Amino acid sequence: MSFRFSFILIQLPFMLMVRVYRLHAYEQDKIYTLRNCRKENLLQFPDVTIITELRVQNCFIPTLDNELFVNFNNLIHLEISNSHLAALDEYALHGLMHLRSLSLARNNLSEVKSWSTEQMSSLSHLDLSGNAVRSLTLNSFNRYRSLEHLNMAANLLVDVETGVFHWTPRLRHLNLAENRLVAIEKNDFYGMSRLTHLLLQENAIEFIESEAFTANPQMRVLRLDGNQLRQVGFLQNRNFNRLLHLNLSHNAIETLDEMQFLNDSDLNQLDLSYNRLMQINGGSFNGLQNLELLNIGNNFLQRIQVNALQMLISLESLQLNNNNLTQLHVGTFNTDVRSLRNINLSHNQLSSIDATLFSNMPNLRFLDLSGNRLQQNEFIVSLANIMKHNSLTLNLSGNQFRSLNMTALTAYEQVELSDNLWNCKWLIEEMLRKPESINFGRPLEVHTTWSAEMLKINSIGCYDENIKRSIIILDVSEAQQDRLGKLGKCETSKANQLSKHEGSSEESTAAPPLVWPTIKTDKFDSRSVVIWMLIAITLAFSALRVARKLVDRKEQQIKLQRLIAKYKAQKEVQKHSYSYSEEMENLHKDETTTD
Repeated sequence: MSFRFSFILIQLPFMLMVRVYRLHAYEQDKIYTLRNCRKENLLQFPDVTIITELRVQNCFIPTLDNELFVNFNNLIHLEISNSHLAALDEYALHGLMHLRSLSLARNNLSEVKSWSTEQMSSLSHLDLSGNAVRSLTLNSFNRYRSLEHLNMAANLLVDVETGVFHWTPRLRHLNLAENRLVAIEKNDFYGMSRLTHLLLQENAIEFIESEAFTANPQMRVLRLDGNQLRQVGFLQNRNFNRLLHLNLSHNAIETLDEMQFLNDSDLNQLDLSYNRLMQINGGSFNGLQNLELLNIGNNFLQRIQVNALQMLISLESLQLNNNNLTQLHVGTFNTDVRSLRNINLSHNQLSSIDATLFSNMPNLRFLDLSGNRLQQNEFIVSLANIMKHNSLTLNLSGNQFRSLNMTALTAYEQVELSDNLWNCKWLIEEMLRKPESINFGRPLEVHTTWSAEMLKINSIGCYDENIKRSIIILDVSEAQQDRLGKLGKCETSKANQLSKHEGSSEESTAAPPLVWPTIKTDKFDSRSVVIWMLIAITLAFSALRVARKLVDRKEQQIKLQRLIAKYKAQKEVQKHSYSYSEEMENLHKDETTTD
């Protein structure tokens, strides 16, 4: 019979100390958790001999003095995390003979020592992650010979002295991730014959010696992702036969010619994504008969040799997304690769697929071909004929299909067809009879006048050949239901009053007003609009210039006519003046003659 209860015992300055009793029929364990405390609070326990687990979190303890825990005779688990701990005196852990787990994570430690004069033979778990340790020396772990789990992640390690792990022959899990290691040498992990998990991701490793892991025949998990590796010759190590998981993603690997495994390799998962691979040659995966998951996505693949995958007889999932593949040769997925269930070929540059490419894959369940340039659908019909009824999910969204054989698509469990260049006439006809397993639309967020939240509406795009326009069809049926539901909850009484006043008990079923969203238009339409706008502006300016010239010419003609009229008037005046002068002269002559 056992009992369990808890209560607050005492409140000390700078912290709240809580005792949790766990009483059992044959033993009594006591756990203390201290938060927001100081170093002196560690000495204020009424009876430290009965404490089995001590957790110190988010405190201010910059140093630990010698023999601070000398009276904690029964302490099994000790955690001092995130407490600004920068240094431990030489014998700060002296007396912790029964300690099994020690965590000093997320502090400011810059070195690793034994911190004890005695062998800590019971210690099996040591967590020093999140500190500022720059190097591991030969005697860093000489008192921890029973270690099985060591976490040194997120430090500043640039160097691991040769033989440093010679003192830890029982070590099985070693985490050196998120450090600054640049190379792995031959004897760096010497003496760890039981090592099964080695985590080296997120370092700056550029080179690994070919014999670096010869002393680790039990290796099962190796993570090297997030480094700067260019070559993988170290994988030819015969001790990798028992390796199950290998992660080489986010490196700079350009070729797999050096990656040769023995025929009896147990490798189950291989991740080569986010590298610089341009092609996969035949024999690259020799010896990987037990491989089930292969990820080569996000590379620069342009070519896969026909026999490159023939040895992967147990392969179930193949990721080839986000590459530059333009074609897949017949026989790429040969008769030996019949176990494939998931193939991802999305976001490549495939313009066509042979009708028989997937003909030998009866177990295929997921095929993603989205984001390519596919236009022909012969392979869809061929694949539908060999598939078990309603067993395959097919993604063809983001291609260049104008129309498809809808009868063949009904044989699939689910088909995604959004973001294609559908012919509007064909689309409308097929939408009237399509089964629920076929989806043409994608969610589009729009504003509504009755809710502050964005509303997701299913949208379907097509292209009308007659008017040369892309058209977006919005399904507002769900929006109407949402609006009616909100009206029913929030405005029931008001709606009833309005219906009585108007003599009608039926609520309007008109489509709700929508604010039209910003929709990505076809590139051709956008370009055409810009071109026609420029042409219109040019014509307008030309018309203005012509009009201006006509006006100027008219004004000049008017001015010329005025000048001519003025000139004629002057001539007329001169003529009259000359006639008058002659008359006066003749008159004068006549008068003279008379006299």
